[in-house]
Amino acid sequence: MPTKWKSLRDVTVRTTKGHVVSLEAGVPKTLPDEISDELMLAGCIPVGEDREVEDPAPEFDRGEAIRTAIEQIVEADDDDAFTGDGVPRVNVVSSFAGVKVSKDEVIAAWERFQEEEGEEEE
Repeated sequence: MPTKWKSLRDVTVRTTKGHVVSLEAGVPKTLPDEISDELMLAGCIPVGEDREVEDPAPEFDRGEAIRTAIEQIVEADDDDAFTGDGVPRVNVVSSFAGVKVSKDEVIAAWERFQEEEGEEEE
């Protein structure tokens, strides 16, 4: 028997059984019981259950992910990770950040990184 589920945040759940369901934060939705495990892993709870559930996925900070990726690339000290202009390669930053980033994002983050590193050295 289908159960009503809700989520603390907007979420899309994809299962290995071929289901793809989207839930809006706080809006109950009737879903098949066979995907209950995947829903729970995504932080969803059955409607009517009185329990506190902590959001398992904190907000993603794209800028911070790019900044951290650049720090890791610099620490790795691999010349192949940089262009001829000395800027980290977009594909390398994307790989380290775990998301696809644009050339403009990399250039902006690289400039901020260099400014901040210059301030620390002073």
